[in-house]
Amino acid sequence: KTILEKYNFDIVAFEEYSFSEKITMLRHCRNLFGLFGSGLSNMIFLQKGSNVIEIRKEKDSKNNAFYSLASACNLNYYYDFFKLDSNGCVVDIQSLDKLLESLE
Repeated sequence: KTILEKYNFDIVAFEEYSFSEKITMLRHCRNLFGLFGSGLSNMIFLQKGSNVIEIRKEKDSKNNAFYSLASACNLNYYYDFFKLDSNGCVVDIQSLDKLLESLE
């Protein structure tokens, strides 16, 4: 079982949905989780008080756009880090588990 399955996250490929379907989905979303990137800008459609969880590059203290957007939208913002290695983006599962558990 993956860490996201453990916390009942659905994995959604937004490119497979119409614009109106995306908005409807996001209006009912409690937790928006994603790797640092433009997909997180969809948070503008979340209900106030929803959670945004960003996975950002380790030691990145300069890119705070999603924190700022979450704050402006009255959303709760959380983050964890990934490292780049020969396998791509690697997340510390124990750290992520602890973060997601704190949101329950």
